[in-house]
Amino acid sequence: MYIKRIKHPIALLFIIFLLIPNFSVRAAMNDSFMVENGSNITSIAVNNDATQFIVGTSGAMAYIYNGSGEMIRVLEAKNVVTGVSLLQDGSAIISSDDRTLSLYDPQGKLVWQQKFNLPVKTVVSSKDGAIIAVYLNGSNEIILLNNDGEIKNNIDSGFSIRSLAVSNNGEWIATGGADQYIRIFDPHGKKVSEISTAGIINAIAISDLGTVAMGSDNTHIYLLDQEGNTLVDTQADWRITDVDITADGQYFSASDMRGFYYLISQEGEKLWSKQGKGIARAVSFGGEGKMLFTGSEEGLIQLFDVGNVIEEAKKAETVKNITLTGIVLIILLVVLSIIFVAIKQGNAKIFKDIWKAKYNYLVLLPSIIFIGLFLYYPAITGLIYSFFEWNPGGKSHFIGLDNFKKILHDQYVITGMKNLVIIMISGTIKLMIPPLIVAELLYFLRNKTTTYWFRTLFVASMILPSVANILIWQNIYGAKSGLLNEALRLFGLGSFTQAWLANPNTALWAIIFIGFPFISILHLLVYYSGLISISDELKDAAMIDGAGPFRIIRSIHLPLIAGQFKLLMVLTIIGLIQDFNSMLIITGGGPGISTYVPALQMYYSATKFNDMGYASSIGVVMFLMIFILTLINLRMVKSED
Repeated sequence: MYIKRIKHPIALLFIIFLLIPNFSVRAAMNDSFMVENGSNITSIAVNNDATQFIVGTSGAMAYIYNGSGEMIRVLEAKNVVTGVSLLQDGSAIISSDDRTLSLYDPQGKLVWQQKFNLPVKTVVSSKDGAIIAVYLNGSNEIILLNNDGEIKNNIDSGFSIRSLAVSNNGEWIATGGADQYIRIFDPHGKKVSEISTAGIINAIAISDLGTVAMGSDNTHIYLLDQEGNTLVDTQADWRITDVDITADGQYFSASDMRGFYYLISQEGEKLWSKQGKGIARAVSFGGEGKMLFTGSEEGLIQLFDVGNVIEEAKKAETVKNITLTGIVLIILLVVLSIIFVAIKQGNAKIFKDIWKAKYNYLVLLPSIIFIGLFLYYPAITGLIYSFFEWNPGGKSHFIGLDNFKKILHDQYVITGMKNLVIIMISGTIKLMIPPLIVAELLYFLRNKTTTYWFRTLFVASMILPSVANILIWQNIYGAKSGLLNEALRLFGLGSFTQAWLANPNTALWAIIFIGFPFISILHLLVYYSGLISISDELKDAAMIDGAGPFRIIRSIHLPLIAGQFKLLMVLTIIGLIQDFNSMLIITGGGPGISTYVPALQMYYSATKFNDMGYASSIGVVMFLMIFILTLINLRMVKSED
């Protein structure tokens, strides 16, 4: 009765939950075109109002375009263009591999040129040109120039430089060192801070406020303050190639080796991502952070209007907060409705009974707390975080069903599901049938002493740790001197020897065969305890009627141990879906992905890739599989009274 009264709040809760993931946004692509000479793009710079941008290429050319993507002029270098900068007055600065730094006026005429004794790796500047900074190949010095091309200062950064950045207002200069340190200087060359980072620094950018965006070789994108505190730590798809940050530090962007471009807020929310063709090489903000200009190694230039992404993300965040609040209120409403209906229907007696036995429950309280803390709390939080982008150490962001959508396209999980079907079919057979046969043999042994010693012999094998058992079988399957191959050679079957665990066609079956002859001690003991609990009178009566052992097993034993069979089926299903020990220890999921299972991908996602949200979503899918298969089993296998 009370289910009918609360079905509407539950339905509303479900509908609201499904609507949450639909608040996704996309950046409009304003233009997309190939650079004129088809060369690899090395760098991009944009002026503040996004009316012009400059693209440096490996073909010794730099191209200046207007905001619509129409080419205005071409600037020629004598070697690969390593860096470009565009001043607000339209002047362009170019560094190249021929050891030259050049400044051109808005009409494209050369104003000055500075020669160095080593190749110039890049050039960065403030928007007014008051601070122009370069560093040379293998050098640890920042060379500062003014707008007239005169060298003002040489700053010793203390270690060879991999990346260099200057804030738009010229107040901050930042270097990324080969020693994995970011060093921040003021315009006069005084070191403000020195920050240790995690991973090789591939690119850095610094805002007018002094916050630093860093792209690392370890696929992570960081936002750091000047004290070295990590404000944001988010993971890209592959190694970072370039980063940029808006002047106010509210948003930053990155590109990676797999062609992805990212837009991230200062709160750590990944607002937008887009994969292009080839390696993504350069990103640069323009139009006060509302436009994003990108360049690929193949020479593709793309202009994205990310202003609408930012606006829609703000709206979506508000809607999500309201929606989540509504969900909490509806859950409370459902709980209160259940309690109210239970009290109204006279079921409040249960609360009175609990109060009468309050001291008993008080004794149980520590156990309840520990069970809740170490079992139910992790399970519930895992369910919740499956709807989040959750990287421990960083902020978590609600992404709805995105993790579950990712599962549908994850080749490791798809292959793992196929392998899991094979493992479950073969595993159910090998775990359920051999122990039953042995239990029946023990039951029909007439000598009780013999039964005792056989039973003890089987149970004694439990002393061997499961990991040790797996390692023993790994040696049995050894390619050179493994017991299996040696046995085949001994019997003249040397042509059948092979690397059993290194062959994709045999690796999975080799793992399945681990544990031969498949006498699970737990299954054996449960079966045997069920058999000895059956009254001897039933067996004696059947034997008087002429029933043999097989008829007794079929007509008496199997129906009366159906309860044990049901229990073992549930435990077997749970164990097979959750188990990945053999794959982790022996093959690591290989060769290739031939021995992957979903549980192994869940483990790797959590431990190797630090993607706890995705790992949680795989765990939820595994839980649903166990739940559904258990229900089917309980329906199909009915125990006899």
